[in-house]
Amino acid sequence: MRITRIELHEVRLPLVHGFETSSHRKTSLTHILVEAHDASGVVGWGEIASPSGPYFTSETNETAWEVGNRYLAPAVLGTEWGYPDELEAAWAKIRGHEFAKAGFAGAAWDLWSRAEGVPLARALGATRTEVEAGVSLGIEPTFDELLAQVQRQVDAGYGRVKLKIAPGWDVEPVRLVREAFPDLVLHVDANGVYRSDDETMAHLSSLDADGLAMIEQPFAPRDFTGHARFQSRIETPVCLDESVVALDDLRTMLALDAGRVLNIKVSRMGGPGVARAAHDLARDAGVPVWCGGMHEFGIGRAVNVAVSALPGFSYPSDVSGSDKYYARDIVTPPIVAHGGIVQVPTTPGIGHEVDAGFLAEQRLRHARVDAAGEAAAGAAPAAAPTDAAAAAAPTDGGAAPDGRPAASTPRIVVVMVDDLAEGVPPVAAEFREVDPAEPQLSVQDLGPTRGDGVFETVGVKGGRLFALGPHLARFAKSARMLELPAPKLEVWERAIRHAVAAHGGEDIAAKFVMTRGIEGTGVPVGWVTVFESGDFARPRTEGVSVVTLDRGYRSDVAETSPWLLQGAKSLSYAVNKAVLREAARRDAEDVIFVSSDGYVLEGPSSTVLMRFGDEFVTPAARQGILEGTTLGTAIAFLAGEGFEVRHEQVPVSRLADAEGLWLLSSTRRAAPINRLDGEARPVDRDLTERLQSALADAPEGIG
Repeated sequence: MRITRIELHEVRLPLVHGFETSSHRKTSLTHILVEAHDASGVVGWGEIASPSGPYFTSETNETAWEVGNRYLAPAVLGTEWGYPDELEAAWAKIRGHEFAKAGFAGAAWDLWSRAEGVPLARALGATRTEVEAGVSLGIEPTFDELLAQVQRQVDAGYGRVKLKIAPGWDVEPVRLVREAFPDLVLHVDANGVYRSDDETMAHLSSLDADGLAMIEQPFAPRDFTGHARFQSRIETPVCLDESVVALDDLRTMLALDAGRVLNIKVSRMGGPGVARAAHDLARDAGVPVWCGGMHEFGIGRAVNVAVSALPGFSYPSDVSGSDKYYARDIVTPPIVAHGGIVQVPTTPGIGHEVDAGFLAEQRLRHARVDAAGEAAAGAAPAAAPTDAAAAAAPTDGGAAPDGRPAASTPRIVVVMVDDLAEGVPPVAAEFREVDPAEPQLSVQDLGPTRGDGVFETVGVKGGRLFALGPHLARFAKSARMLELPAPKLEVWERAIRHAVAAHGGEDIAAKFVMTRGIEGTGVPVGWVTVFESGDFARPRTEGVSVVTLDRGYRSDVAETSPWLLQGAKSLSYAVNKAVLREAARRDAEDVIFVSSDGYVLEGPSSTVLMRFGDEFVTPAARQGILEGTTLGTAIAFLAGEGFEVRHEQVPVSRLADAEGLWLLSSTRRAAPINRLDGEARPVDRDLTERLQSALADAPEGIG
């Protein structure tokens, strides 16, 4: 069997109830879905359930996205295999990154099981037809809310509840729950937050009196000796979770008696095959196991159900119904629990289908890697929870072109974003609307004085923001490239939506900016400006005249000289403005940058799209260019029209051979090029009109 195409989808789902652990609180979760295709058209799905921050493990969504695109996908696409376990050899040289590997392994197991026509559970050797589910509860604001949460789960039929604990929230809440629910199967989980000193061990030893099923991961992941000492002091079994990433970790746990129960997390251990091997090793040693979870969406949750059906899982697993965490899941039918029991699917693969429409609505970014190994990353449909800001239209954020406000709307709305990034000092409110006529920035701010910051501009039509998800994702990427603090995208989204609603205009644009702030303070500054958009009717229909200009860099500049920040959307826009002035001197309206070694790059504020027969080509993002935010919708439309779209390096000499050329951005959408370097170019008006319609009619958030 050979996988011919891998697609990655980063998706965010809001949680029904906020979840707090010893390190952080979450109101939504973002995971990466792995879509694997084989040559016969069979598709398998996996899920990378890595956390968003490095609190549970060193892996995050960002590391998983990078490793999946750059290393795992190319390795998988070049491998022939007959059984899913064999595919692990493809990534054996890649150290760590078990969450990312688990997503790819899950997709391979689902693909193989579907091709063979067998359920995943049976493919793994499981025999159970149902599994007992438990639930995990976070740290609640009050004792009363904790007790109410436990009562809701008991009423729903769950017979096992896990409580998160942390210093200051441990002995007392556990005792209250035990007193209120004396017969409930109960255990606690510290996620490794405690120190393994004698005083702490004495404090936690008092939990022995509460009849707990286990105390899970009290100490740091690599502290096997601390766990062994603690286990020797208490009767309650110690359960290891974060400590056991690989089979050798399990062997260490067994040798030291560092724990007497094992939490097997499929995501943490690298996939179903490794999880099964851990199950077998623990069962042979007489150690009970159960399946923990990472609040997986339906794909990963279905894998957990299949693994939990193995014979050695003797304790209720974290495989509760999807509705426990999400109002709507990414799969159909959703996973449901009746009386605390989940049925093991009997249909091929994971037994559930991906809801493609809902995935598109919730997607933040998308990447595709084909068998040739070429990554086609970037603009993916995103939607409600985090849509991302639009193309790079050359907008300065001033008044509308005619200088007049709309009849009943303000000319400009400005919202200062105070809770804008990780690590900022506490603030009174996330954001605040301010008077645009009043000064808001210090003259020492590094944004206006040195261009040290990042920005995005998103088009808005009738209240709909175009491609907000891809823009926010690109905003975060640019911030990383400039080594700015990570922007809080949920806060930015709320601020942008507030500003757009406050303006109320029909055809407007929202520009959002984050600067490094005043030098030496370490406190960034951010704001959103909403203003009336320019009139782009003519370039959308008649086209634009373009000249090619040498950018002065080779096409591999992003790899050889990352400090030049090619591919980041920074406030250093003087060069882009200068090239547009040069274009005007040459009787042109826009520019296509080319590299000094002769390859097509991008426009100052747009992505280049070229047609060669039945193929459309756009420059590969690895050449140090911005990832186009409207490109995803354009690709989907063209694919629906029967065209193939490829990302590759294009020599500038091929521009003359192209049957059609377009500049894509969220404000102009798809502007055809009617003249290139003084030579008239053909314009396919029918195709352009249909492409414009597809971009204009895309659901809010689609990129």
